[in-house]
Amino acid sequence: MLVTRANQYVDQTAPFKLAKDPAQAKRLDEVLYTLAETCRILAVLAVALPPRHSCQNLLPTGPADAPDKFSKSTWGVLTPGHRIGAPAPAVPQKRRLRQ
Repeated sequence: MLVTRANQYVDQTAPFKLAKDPAQAKRLDEVLYTLAETCRILAVLAVALPPRHSCQNLLPTGPADAPDKFSKSTWGVLTPGHRIGAPAPAVPQKRRLRQ
């Protein structure tokens, strides 16, 4: 449900359009913060699910910050200017064999 709502939020707020208008910079910051916090909370909730490494790059300090309690899923943990790590695939792709 949270993922669905986050997708709806992207559709409703259109951050890609806000980014084109310098007058909307503050609103864009708010939207991106909301989405980053949502991703962080999803990472906290998903950390117990295999494969664990797939969501840890969304946590403030990466895998070293992996929480051991769901209490870490409270809103407002990210600080302004926080950078999210590089995305990693949830399931590693199989290598294709050359024929």
